[in-house]
Amino acid sequence: MRMVIPLILLVVLVLVRAETASACTSFATYFAEPIFGFNFDYLADREIRFVVVPEPNRTFFAVVFDNGEFFVATACMTTEGRFAVLQEQHPLRDSTHAQEPNGVFFHEVMGMFFEAPNLEDLLKELEGKRIVQTPGSSIHMLLADGDGSAAILEEGAEQNEVLPAEDGFLVMTNFKHSDFRGLPYDQVRGVGDGRYITAYEHIQENRSEFDLNAALHVLRKTVQPGLTRCSLVFVPSENSVYLALRGDFTTMWRVSLKEGTIEKFRGPGEQVVLPFPEEGISAKELVRLAR
Repeated sequence: MRMVIPLILLVVLVLVRAETASACTSFATYFAEPIFGFNFDYLADREIRFVVVPEPNRTFFAVVFDNGEFFVATACMTTEGRFAVLQEQHPLRDSTHAQEPNGVFFHEVMGMFFEAPNLEDLLKELEGKRIVQTPGSSIHMLLADGDGSAAILEEGAEQNEVLPAEDGFLVMTNFKHSDFRGLPYDQVRGVGDGRYITAYEHIQENRSEFDLNAALHVLRKTVQPGLTRCSLVFVPSENSVYLALRGDFTTMWRVSLKEGTIEKFRGPGEQVVLPFPEEGISAKELVRLAR
């Protein structure tokens, strides 16, 4: 198992070798300003690392985890205001279209998203292509840009399923969202339906003053005890990521992509501010630093 992630390999993981998490909650909101959120839920208690990868014209922040063989990415955010998440879709099903001559895998779509001018241009680029599952996986994805566009992308029986944000926001959990297209939000059924309804209602109720605290509250309300490994809120206008571990929001961290630093945002003990390590920083290291 590879434990060290060279920066060049990390870029490959973020853009090409992205994998799935067992159950998660993510959202994109566009009210006073774009704010994105993500609860990373994973059954196995494997190492999680947070990494920052600078490029000439942008910087990536990614959540990567040890899947037993190597570190893979489940979520990525950039200083361009982009946000991408891959989550497990239930019921689990293998793709019946994996051999499509015009097929494109979800992890390839993620890479295309970060290279496209915006989400609208990506969706145009995907016309005529079929989004398909990597053999052995069952996932869907949420993509959002800083220009006000977000969508859930899923594999469909006849064509790509694209569900754009409506009324200024979008929530994704683990059921197949396209099966409930056009239905009221509280009539969805499947894995994560309770988390979906909870997140949807809280966002809707707080849309007039949806800020960092409201976003954190959505994540608190959708924590799964024993499963939620970390919670993140990305505020593109600040180029900041706010981070909590294991559902404990009394201690939090703030990553500044602009300054390349990580600091204790709240919590007991001494204040901590340090340059973001080149190799990233693990959740266990943050727990140790918080004491």
